[in-house]
Amino acid sequence: MFEKFGYDDNSIELMKQHDVIDALINNKNKVVLWVFFPLTIIMEELIFRYYSMGLLLNQFDLDQISAILISSIIFSFYHFHFWFKMKNFRILLIYLGFSFFLGLFSAYILLNLGIFFCILVHYTLAFKLYVDLSKKVLKMKKE
Repeated sequence: MFEKFGYDDNSIELMKQHDVIDALINNKNKVVLWVFFPLTIIMEELIFRYYSMGLLLNQFDLDQISAILISSIIFSFYHFHFWFKMKNFRILLIYLGFSFFLGLFSAYILLNLGIFFCILVHYTLAFKLYVDLSKKVLKMKKE
């Protein structure tokens, strides 16, 4: 089902350009995989959850649902940069959708469990996505 609505062969081929997937499939660039990838996730969670949620809740005095929706939309639009790297509408939609729902989920986690768990969930879900995509790339190589 994921292939029908998600990545097709063309977009999987394009995803080889992603630094994390490249590190996974070529077994190199371990610095990207174990340093820059986690640092990116930590920074994203600090900016888009911790700081933006705090700003929306405390400075703009928004209710929790509005703050969660606004921070999730901003987080989703932040991922628009994938369009400029991949130039693939399917990849863009997947990233915008995935990041919006991850933003909703992470904001809920922030409000209930704290920033550490936001980072942990974001890292786990994103890493799982990239591992699965790298497996699809490797499978395509064998065929």
